[in-house]
Amino acid sequence: MRKEKTGGLWKPAIQPTVGGGYTVLNKVGPDANYPSGQHRGCQKTTPARSGDLLSGALTQPKCKMHNQKLTYNFTLILSGVTEPTNAVEDALFNAGCDDAILAFRNNIAYLEFDRKATSHEQAVLSAIRAVEKAGVGLKVEHVEPSDSVTASEISRRLNCTRENVRLLTQGRRANLNFPPPYSGISTEKLIWSWADVARTLYAKGKIRDKKVVIWAEYLREINTALEIREGKLSMTRCKKLAKDMELTLA
Repeated sequence: MRKEKTGGLWKPAIQPTVGGGYTVLNKVGPDANYPSGQHRGCQKTTPARSGDLLSGALTQPKCKMHNQKLTYNFTLILSGVTEPTNAVEDALFNAGCDDAILAFRNNIAYLEFDRKATSHEQAVLSAIRAVEKAGVGLKVEHVEPSDSVTASEISRRLNCTRENVRLLTQGRRANLNFPPPYSGISTEKLIWSWADVARTLYAKGKIRDKKVVIWAEYLREINTALEIREGKLSMTRCKKLAKDMELTLA
């Protein structure tokens, strides 16, 4: 919620735009009205169409240098609010979320951040703390970019063609053992873990920046931690199941 100072008072510098199931609070000002709700820091890239190069152009944290800090772009999915109100906007701004844009899709709230920090951990954790200390009953449910990816999403993140990804997943490209999908074998779409995919491609030199892997693994870990916090996942139960499997195999 970015605000502008007018007449000595702070007022919201945003206005809602509704359409297609979305409500996006766009920033008002000289750099307002980003196409399709896209805002500063987002990158639009045309997929590469030739060769075997997997540049990883969209797979690393969307960030840029700013006085020895990086600006990280990520999204927090929220619960506790289903529509924009002045109270929520003001509370988030006062809590330190003036580097985010609040939007809604099908009554689900999310905040897209451009946060300056010395590390990805500091960026994400400081944003979660700020949101949940805003005092209006908001809770962070999930952090995106998601670890769950389809072949289309892998293609987008790698900035390569769908055909290239299809050959990779079938082991017919780059001489590597592509990680198996963790879901979707019996349904229409296969789902992979992006952290597993990124680690495999980095090990074969197909993704050159290790930060891509670190960022992917961190996002998977922070979302697992959020599930544990909410009681959706029991580490005690998971450890017991793992032990039971070891005993079964022994």
